[in-house]
Amino acid sequence: MKRAMMPIIVVLVVAFMVAGFSGIVLRDEYASFRQIETGGDAALLRLRGDEDLSFETWAVRTQESVLEMCNEALVAPLASVIERDNYTRIALQCLDYAKEISDTTPPWGLAQFSVARASFSAGDIDAAQDALAISAHVAPFEGWVGKKRVLLAISMPETEIVNEVLAQDIQMLLSEDRSQIWVAQLFVSSPDAQNRITSIAETLPPSTQRKFLSKVSKISREGA
Repeated sequence: MKRAMMPIIVVLVVAFMVAGFSGIVLRDEYASFRQIETGGDAALLRLRGDEDLSFETWAVRTQESVLEMCNEALVAPLASVIERDNYTRIALQCLDYAKEISDTTPPWGLAQFSVARASFSAGDIDAAQDALAISAHVAPFEGWVGKKRVLLAISMPETEIVNEVLAQDIQMLLSEDRSQIWVAQLFVSSPDAQNRITSIAETLPPSTQRKFLSKVSKISREGA
């Protein structure tokens, strides 16, 4: 009888252990979410005010929220007016978060992009372009991450690596009608990037070039 009950006891013990672990995960997830701000300026102010802010990155949802909090904060309107030392501290703090998440997950385009964004914001151009290239390699067809890479790439110095990533993402985005509109809007609103975008678009089939040019013309007329 005692032997017959042993498997049941083992199952119950394991079930209690799993339940306990799940409770810890949920508690940590909740504590992390309470600290996360998603708006750019709000995120920046939160990171600026909480030097010891910490996150338990148990789940992908929390990881993504932390990464996006930093990505938004580092390009927030207020980022251009806060003290440089504070901004650099926030960038390094975000770099630590991004590296921690990258080290605990399989290759992830968003995490590597976040390493690139934070590295660039902290002034490390070499690390930024290396992480940008990794992001493009592991997530070549994720349009939403590709858009982030494009915005970062056009603000970085032109190097062979940066230009390759920019070309890959612009070509990918111009292959689809909806994302063509986004590139056209970027083209019109960013005169400094127009030559780089044009040189990439010229490598695509004539039909794609015509569609893109049509969208650029339409957006330009609407904005005039």
